[in-house]
Amino acid sequence: MKQNIMKYIDILEGYKSYIKNCHWSAKNMNEHKLCDEIADTISENQDEIAEIAQGLFGQIKMKELKPKGMNFSSTKELLKQLINDTNKFYKTINGDKFIGMRSVVEAFLGELNKYQYLIDLCLKEDINRRLKSNLTERKQISLNERELRSLIRESINNVLSRR
Repeated sequence: MKQNIMKYIDILEGYKSYIKNCHWSAKNMNEHKLCDEIADTISENQDEIAEIAQGLFGQIKMKELKPKGMNFSSTKELLKQLINDTNKFYKTINGDKFIGMRSVVEAFLGELNKYQYLIDLCLKEDINRRLKSNLTERKQISLNERELRSLIRESINNVLSRR
């Protein structure tokens, strides 16, 4: 079981490094700050899991940590895979011996799900900001007839729903 826990700690170390890449390449300030928050959460939970494991199996030796390399195209993709990896790990820690660790991992999963919602919100805000920016810069927008009809229909519905 110790090897399984160490493997997960190694995986979290890889995620910590990669979330910093997401932080530095964020598309907006909200995502930039959120990546820092996610990195802190990963680090805190990794430390908690490692300390519980040391209480159960003894101290982690120097050079025992072997971070896993990661490769994601977005913060959203990273979170999705981290949740998947964490769920897999959670299913392996059964029995009374691991009650404390299970509760830490459950709370971690809750936080990751919250971040999944927040990253979607960041991305939507970024799209809206860019769209408003394009409109205020009076850039020419080309629409085909179907798109124009849809835009008019949506605008009319928005006005009518406000009454």
